[in-house]
Amino acid sequence: MRVAVFTARSVGIGVAVGMLVAVAMGQLVGSAWGLAVLTGLAGGALTFAVAVGARDGRFDFLVANAKQRRLGVWTLAYIVMVTPMFFVDDAIGIGLLRSEDRLALSLLFGFTGFASYFFGAIMATLNRLDGDDAADPRLHRVVPPPDERGTAS
Repeated sequence: MRVAVFTARSVGIGVAVGMLVAVAMGQLVGSAWGLAVLTGLAGGALTFAVAVGARDGRFDFLVANAKQRRLGVWTLAYIVMVTPMFFVDDAIGIGLLRSEDRLALSLLFGFTGFASYFFGAIMATLNRLDGDDAADPRLHRVVPPPDERGTAS
């Protein structure tokens, strides 16, 4: 049975949140409009990925189940995604950006990192499910359990 993964509702939610983020960053916070629009695009993409993952139970990236994940890889991914958000000043140079632009750039780094991670998890799951119409719930995990992994000969 084929089920649509990306629906009009999840796309609409992503577009709406992206527009709200862009307007909030440009109008309310006072960031440069180019940076506000880029931050809105990344925020919309992240919202779209979360909406897809929350709607469809085949994507388990929103569930922190240590038995289904390799905890070290998962923790490292989150550290790599979150660290640039807190060190924007060090990477760009202190005093080169206004505080409003530093906030927008920091959010841009975070939104882009998490959206990339979530879309990677979605694509990995879709790759595993490609051409498989079975109803076996064990196939809906990104990382197969140890007894189903192939061993190198």
